[in-house]
Amino acid sequence: MTLSRRVLLSTLAAGVAAPAHAADPDVVIVGAGVAGLAAARTLMAAHKSVLVLEARDRIGGRAVTDSTTFGFPFDHGAQYIEAGKTNPAMAILKEANARPVLDRQQQSLYLSGNEIPQQEYARFEKIAVDASRKIADALKKPPPMIGPGVVLTPSPTW
Repeated sequence: MTLSRRVLLSTLAAGVAAPAHAADPDVVIVGAGVAGLAAARTLMAAHKSVLVLEARDRIGGRAVTDSTTFGFPFDHGAQYIEAGKTNPAMAILKEANARPVLDRQQQSLYLSGNEIPQQEYARFEKIAVDASRKIADALKKPPPMIGPGVVLTPSPTW
């Protein structure tokens, strides 16, 4: 299921940025990511005063489109809603009048602002399935045993 980050974040942040009693809030939430904003909305609906603290100069946590790292827009987080039929976050979609895309075949992939050619969709699907398989295989293996000598390095003598 996909949802515009701007729609999600603006819907979550609506009314959160200006707490009623910032000097003495009922609840302080650390982090203005999706979870922090959703918690603030829920508490405010219960008539609690809320203060949301965020270390970054933006809200959204990992839900951000990064346009600098790779030289083209790349979405981090908030790409889909897990367990869409039972996830309470679906209420946010309804409130925002957003249309969820339930079938991956209905989704569009863009590169540098242009939809990729149709023949590239099959290639993308193959890569995505292969990556998911490799991740699942890696998770089945126990982590390597690393001794403290590998992790801890001696401090220089002053």
